[in-house]
Amino acid sequence: MTFQELIINNKKTLLADGAMGSLLIERGFSVSSCLASLNISDPKEIQKIHYEYQKAGARIITTHSFMASKPALAKQGKESLFKEINVRAVENARSAAFDNTFVAGNLGTLAPYIPLQEPNREEKLASSYYEQAKILASEGVDLIIVETIMDLIDLKAAVRGGLSAIHDKTPLFISITPKNNGALLDNTPLESWLSSIENENISGIGLNCFFDLHEMVPLVESLTARTKLPICIKPNAGIPIKEKHTWVYPLGPKEFCAEMKKQLELPIAIIGGCCGTTPEYIKELAKII
Repeated sequence: MTFQELIINNKKTLLADGAMGSLLIERGFSVSSCLASLNISDPKEIQKIHYEYQKAGARIITTHSFMASKPALAKQGKESLFKEINVRAVENARSAAFDNTFVAGNLGTLAPYIPLQEPNREEKLASSYYEQAKILASEGVDLIIVETIMDLIDLKAAVRGGLSAIHDKTPLFISITPKNNGALLDNTPLESWLSSIENENISGIGLNCFFDLHEMVPLVESLTARTKLPICIKPNAGIPIKEKHTWVYPLGPKEFCAEMKKQLELPIAIIGGCCGTTPEYIKELAKII
């Protein structure tokens, strides 16, 4: 069964993995280094994390390619490794994947790298999303998920670039990081941004990253009431707190899952974790699904 068939016909919530970047930092890799290049320099560590998430119960693992767009790599002097990093990200996930695991090609927002005042911003964003999604789709991922979208132009570009790359052959999820009221960070209301993409041929909508979990249930309720598209939620382990030279996430696995349990009363297709979550969080989530 393909992922598209499963997501349409499945009545149960699918469990996805948790964070990659914050987990690598927790395990000693430098926050200032190019973590995406670990796909090449330390593939065993990436494969190990994929394996741990599956042992915890995840049926969807995401490639370690969130920060592997050309603009993101260019900031770290690694643009020449763009194709190799993305190809190896899929290889690492596939080599670690169990027989019943789906591999999601992961793209991160480009908004920080192509600022609002940039001329032809939407075209540049769409082109960059296209380039990365094209590689991931060509390498045979089961779905593409673009995460942490924050403004309307970025949203439209992610949809256009992603759909152009996959040609309806690979499911495309677009995951938003809005305010607690559902508006994008540029103040585009939930109803407006949702209507702008709902007629496009995307396969699902996500919510991920900086969420106060106490505020998440009414937001997810609003979203499920307004769309029939499958919904994926992957929040942080609480709002991070800066301590010394690092970020600390306040919710432990049990506290995180106590809040997430409320989400499972809603029609959620995919549930997982974002920044601060680890295999322990996914293991606890598996118990309540």
